[in-house]
Amino acid sequence: MVIINNTENPPNKMKSVISNWNRNVLSIFGRLTVIKSLIISLFTHLFTSLPNPDGSMFKSTNQLLYGYLWNGVARIKSPIIT
Repeated sequence: MVIINNTENPPNKMKSVISNWNRNVLSIFGRLTVIKSLIISLFTHLFTSLPNPDGSMFKSTNQLLYGYLWNGVARIKSPIIT
């Protein structure tokens, strides 16, 4: 039996959701809706009930979400958004 770390499962699911929704042509508002309703909800339980994960998970998650939101080409610089 393989035990999976609780902090590893949501990022893997997030990548799966992103790859599934990348097949659809969505506006930036549609991609933002996918992020807010489907992807962020994967992390809600993780962040409220478990100890904080390391910073590398936050950095990789931010990069994936930023890349998905802007479809790879950012129209606004990252420091301005955050």
